Amino acid sequence: MDYSVIIPVYRSSSLLCVLVPKIIKIFTDKQVSCEVILVNDASPDDSWQVIQRLQREFPSHILAIDLMRNFGQHNALMCGLRHA
Repeated sequence: MDYSVIIPVYRSSSLLCVLVPKIIKIFTDKQVSCEVILVNDASPDDSWQVIQRLQREFPSHILAIDLMRNFGQHNALMCGLRHA
């Protein structure tokens, strides 16, 4: 992978369907490889279901991580960095 984009997710289900395809398109248009690491920080909305749907739609670009409880934005970001 040329680039990894890490996104901590909390109450973001409505934004993910817009944000993730745009990120992937930007890198694809520049002809560089990228992965988008989505770290669900125990979001109470349907963010995890949206993340799973995006992973099925873009399997070569999405890495989905589901934390077992809310650890906070910084810890979710660090989890994504460890996987990058």
